[in-house]
Amino acid sequence: MSDKAIVREKVEALRGVTRTWFEWTSAGDPFKRELVVEVDAETDPNTSGFNSALLDAISAEVAHVLENETTMQVQSLRIVPKR
Repeated sequence: MSDKAIVREKVEALRGVTRTWFEWTSAGDPFKRELVVEVDAETDPNTSGFNSALLDAISAEVAHVLENETTMQVQSLRIVPKR
């Protein structure tokens, strides 16, 4: 069993996802949790390597897990290209 949050485990199982992590932001109180997902595809829709299906799959998986498999709250999702 992994020490990672289930939402991270499930998203990392998607083809095209290289890793995930949480970042915390605060513009005052309270802190907000952001799930960052790194992908091996281009994230610029104007390039030939852009994969909108991957972005849709990530979004759907995150929503499913947060609604059905955990009580964790994540306030935002950020998808970034692997550099």
